Amino acid sequence: MMLRRRIAGLVALALVPSIAARAFDRQQTPAAPARLSGMVVTTETTPQPVRRAIVSFSGGDRALGHHTITDDEGRFELTALPAGRYTLSAARPTYVTITYGASRPGRPGTAISLEPGQHLSAVRVLLARGAIITGTVRDGTGEPVPNLEVRVEPRGSPAAAATSAQTVVTDDQGRYRAFGLPVGTYVVVARPRTGTSDLDVPTDANVDAALAALRQRRAVTAPPSPVPVKPKPATNFAPVYHRSQLTLDAATGVAITAGEERTGIDITLRLLSTWSVSGTVVTADAETRSMIRPMLTTMSAHSAPVTRTSDLAPDGTFRFPNVVPGRYTLAVQALSAEARRASLGAPGAQATGPCAFASQDVSVTAADVTGVSLVMRPCLRFAGRMVVGGSGTAGPEVSRLLVTLMQLAPPPSPVFRPVRRAPPAIAMDGTFTFGEFGELLPGAYQFSVEVPSSSPGRGYQLQSAVVDGRDILDTPLQLTGDSPGTTNVVLTLSDQHNSLSGTLETSARLPAVNFTVIAFTTNRSWWTSPFRRIRTARPASDGHFAFQDLPPGEYYLAAVTDLAPDDVRDAEFLAQAVATAVRVTIGEGEQKIQNLRVTGGN
Repeated sequence: MMLRRRIAGLVALALVPSIAARAFDRQQTPAAPARLSGMVVTTETTPQPVRRAIVSFSGGDRALGHHTITDDEGRFELTALPAGRYTLSAARPTYVTITYGASRPGRPGTAISLEPGQHLSAVRVLLARGAIITGTVRDGTGEPVPNLEVRVEPRGSPAAAATSAQTVVTDDQGRYRAFGLPVGTYVVVARPRTGTSDLDVPTDANVDAALAALRQRRAVTAPPSPVPVKPKPATNFAPVYHRSQLTLDAATGVAITAGEERTGIDITLRLLSTWSVSGTVVTADAETRSMIRPMLTTMSAHSAPVTRTSDLAPDGTFRFPNVVPGRYTLAVQALSAEARRASLGAPGAQATGPCAFASQDVSVTAADVTGVSLVMRPCLRFAGRMVVGGSGTAGPEVSRLLVTLMQLAPPPSPVFRPVRRAPPAIAMDGTFTFGEFGELLPGAYQFSVEVPSSSPGRGYQLQSAVVDGRDILDTPLQLTGDSPGTTNVVLTLSDQHNSLSGTLETSARLPAVNFTVIAFTTNRSWWTSPFRRIRTARPASDGHFAFQDLPPGEYYLAAVTDLAPDDVRDAEFLAQAVATAVRVTIGEGEQKIQNLRVTGGN
């Protein structure tokens, strides 16, 4: 298979003690500034210099990095650089950035390791000319549709879609234009704005009946009898993919090369019969009903969720008209006005009053959905406690920490839009609460903690988040409508840091810089979101690679060429990498060094 050609065989090498000794000696030598110079060129067969490109040299001593602009011949120079490990790239509008050392956009690059006083010259940084996709959106009569959103995104790659997708708006002639696109295959979808009222598009029978009524009014003075017309469902435009398909799976992909302009990627909107979703919110008191606005959220494995809201009648009923066929989630939340003010951090506001929610999945096919009953229940809550462990030295003041609760939404699970909230205050005894502002609805959750003056390999970090004896940092906690009202969680901080580092070399004992090293857990049940135990590192120009703060455990180390953004999230890819990988175990607080040599691959 082509996949195996990207995975190299490895052998583990013993650590050479003199390497560590030389590194220590260099630290004692007064550091002289280094320099770097080179040229930014295109990726074409005959490379062309790129003028006025912004060159960024990230890493080293400056958080914001070092920057310069190329001259008319595409040349650049960076001076007074401290020794260190850096990442180099260039950017310019309409071009696609390629990190130095990468084979193409979206691939990991090679870090540059600068010694004190070193002058690295003739460095070539690549920029790819961005491609263009353009076309026209028309309605069923052939008329152009202005002010309509068109989304252009890479096909089959969620990671690439996050960075390369574009949403543009059609002009007065219905034309759209997405530019600066990396090479790849894209899908194009026109997404009409969904209204809240029925769109009454007349049929031929409706038009004939209306004309007959007009003729009767001209012939007689008495009001004509109503002309019976067969009832029909309301209609509305649905999202349409190129070419005129209603689902992503059926869409025609648009393949583009570097600098190409693909024209004529046109879309014709289509009318679908629409239906209504209606029901009743069941709650104990009128005060709770006054706070509720039902939400109808699309459920899709391929596109971002869209949420509509509706008014709730005094008797607790609601209705969503003009709903196109599909899967949806109905949700309601009740939160007092005072609690909403508190959720936004308003001074003196208190999270008082009722807090309740309800949710239910619905499927709209070829008929109205009626009689949905949403029974309110008390909001879910996390009762948390912060524990500082580690070396026993004075830890951070817990009241200064920032705890974040993240709701994960792997498709096709529904996405709720909770109210905005201020971060929860942590008491001096380390306790805190999530949920008092109604932000906890059914879903998968994970915690993170921001500790002042901490960074990878330094300071305190979140070591575990334990619920009922299970660490949910590796397997997020799934809350459902049947979960207990309060879930207890213990967050533990530690200043014990692990590291795994080494040097990757070729069979000729030269730095192997055209590979990416992957460290991934031997426990295959953890090859899923949130992928906490899967990391990648690109060796620097001297072959050195490093992983900071890998959770203790047993790992595979593999070397791969041309690593795509989604490869490390593909269990089949990781399973094939196991065959040529090296095993390594990392203990709590261990600084592991494991040198590697490539024995196969490109």
